Amino acid sequence: GEDGLCLTYDVRTNESRFAVKFLNESGKRVPINSVNHDPLSMGNRFALAGSDKYVRIYDYRFLREGEPWHKCAMPGVPRLRYITCLDYSYRGELLATYSDSYIYLFPKVEPTEAANADSSPSPDSSGQRYAGHINCQTVKGVTFFGPDHEFVASGSDCGHCFVWDKTTADLLTMFKADENILNCLEPHPHESMTLATSGLEHNCKIWQPTADSSTVPDDMEDLVREQQIEAFGEGREWHQQATSILYAIMNNVGLDLDDDQARNRTQRFVLDILSGDADNLAPWHRSAPGDDDTDGDFEMEDQA
Repeated sequence: GEDGLCLTYDVRTNESRFAVKFLNESGKRVPINSVNHDPLSMGNRFALAGSDKYVRIYDYRFLREGEPWHKCAMPGVPRLRYITCLDYSYRGELLATYSDSYIYLFPKVEPTEAANADSSPSPDSSGQRYAGHINCQTVKGVTFFGPDHEFVASGSDCGHCFVWDKTTADLLTMFKADENILNCLEPHPHESMTLATSGLEHNCKIWQPTADSSTVPDDMEDLVREQQIEAFGEGREWHQQATSILYAIMNNVGLDLDDDQARNRTQRFVLDILSGDADNLAPWHRSAPGDDDTDGDFEMEDQA
């Protein structure tokens, strides 16, 4: 969750057990956006993603606090982008959808590759990225879809559900699934062509390919282009900058995620930066670790 802690629950007893702290490259605890289990690992491995660009895979048999079994990032992804959702295919491939960016397909991680815990796939190791959707405002989901996981489906800020061919990355269709923003997608566990979606509307929709003829919009490419212009046009850049800066501060400065006051002050700090109101900026300083503070987190001096 937002506290950067991953817990496991025994559904038979409803008891929880600490699993791992989610630490960034600076060794700071940061929010977790997505947890997904590897279906080929006999329940032993799970992947985490959050407020940086790395996918971290952990093995229950070799858990050491903050140390993943394997870590990777897609080459070329900007540093301030972060992952909002992960999904495994039954073959062990891994999808990751990045904020303000694309969806990427990571190849299956072999045990021999995991010996090098910090690595990245080569640019042509998976060969696919999926584009056209918009992932700027909320936490978007992504999923494999189809009887052979041959499709990729994603939500979007425009409210459409996007479906691509996994192998070619061609956009096959898009359909309006929410009047505002589409966030969540979940395939049926047994009926492979049934998909549940939900967004900002107060309902959940169930979809099946029952149409007698094609429902692909004739002007699909034009619709995608218009939505991209609207999403990244005037008035939206401010929101993207604020989100990126806030995540960067939380990631690199080591904001105490359990301190609501610190989080609120950080948000004001970001707004002051974007508005150019330098007079209201409070200086940052590193606190000296005390008896109950071993992280040496950064803090903001109170100007009040």
